[in-house]
Amino acid sequence: MNSLATQVTALATTTVAAVTSFPHDMLVIAGVLLFFGMYAFFFGKGKTIAVILALYVASLLYTFFPMIDFIERFSLSLTLASVIIFSILLITALIALRRVFRIEYAYGKITTGIEVILLSVSASLLSVTLTQNIIPVNFFYQFSPTVTFYLTQHYIYFFALLAPLLVVCLVSMRRSYT
Repeated sequence: MNSLATQVTALATTTVAAVTSFPHDMLVIAGVLLFFGMYAFFFGKGKTIAVILALYVASLLYTFFPMIDFIERFSLSLTLASVIIFSILLITALIALRRVFRIEYAYGKITTGIEVILLSVSASLLSVTLTQNIIPVNFFYQFSPTVTFYLTQHYIYFFALLAPLLVVCLVSMRRSYT
């Protein structure tokens, strides 16, 4: 009888923890979505596409970063050092992509709004997925086990990496060689 009460208490505790942390996770994801939505709206589709592509390049470079043992010699935590390294790689890739690609994207009334929303959603999806699978951000924020479970599944991770590329392919553009 006592073990049944212990099991019920443990199940209730984990359920309450999952339910109460889920709104916090949605607030964080909504904040990331709002950030990328404002970025896409104010800076334009071209710079948002550059951010999406820079996220891919930075995650690839970070995955094969060879000097983690060198960083462990400093007094920084591994999480903070990883975020700093990823940020440096992201900024470098973003600067390089902005200089290489000089494409103007077509603007219309309805299509631009839809494309801005699609780009911001895909950039948010990509950044949240990368933080769960590549960059250890547990020092800053830790998602609930339910959200972490869904974001770390291989097929969801694959489609979260594929979806922004498909959105980038669908965005209408005008070429400019100036």
